[in-house]
Amino acid sequence: MNNYIMELKLKIMKKNMNAFIALSVFIFGLINSSIFAQGLDDYKYNNTFHPTENTVSNTIQFNGYTNHWQDIYREWYHYGNLFKIGTPNVEYTIAQSKVDIAEDLKLPGLSLQEGFLNGLLKEQYVSLDQPSLQKLEEVIKQGNALIFVSPESEVGKKLSEKLPGDNFWREKTKSHQYNAKDFNEIKAFYLVNGKQKLFVVFSYSEKSG
Repeated sequence: MNNYIMELKLKIMKKNMNAFIALSVFIFGLINSSIFAQGLDDYKYNNTFHPTENTVSNTIQFNGYTNHWQDIYREWYHYGNLFKIGTPNVEYTIAQSKVDIAEDLKLPGLSLQEGFLNGLLKEQYVSLDQPSLQKLEEVIKQGNALIFVSPESEVGKKLSEKLPGDNFWREKTKSHQYNAKDFNEIKAFYLVNGKQKLFVVFSYSEKSG
């Protein structure tokens, strides 16, 4: 009886093994035929040229003296060992140009807001030198005004509150002129109220500048 049961188990195991082998051969053949059945139409081109992704950039800034005073702001771009180019940093270079022009005008430290001179040429205005707050209030009720004032005065302190509190471009450009002995900060800007404009020239003393 035991021998019969043992033979039966062996037959079942052999049958299962044969079935497993047959299934494995079938699956392998299916995969193999699928691989070799791929034709030319299944191939595609993978684009590997992505210059902006693979370009390395470096920022170069120099503010100082070589054989002359200069302020340089450049961006260098490298692509492998094939390509290298340097271009000016446009924003920094324009900001530095404004500082250079002020120096050429013998007014080192002048910061002129865009549209200031154009506004003076187009508008009618009353000019005031170091006006009191009361006098200024009276004048601007009538129309435009151009005032020359110290930022340390009562009027100057009130107008200073209207300006941005940071010196973004001065901190970023680090122009060599900022450390010059004759540098005296002068800000020329304008404030707008509807159609009326208040043109302001701030002159900082050397100690406060």
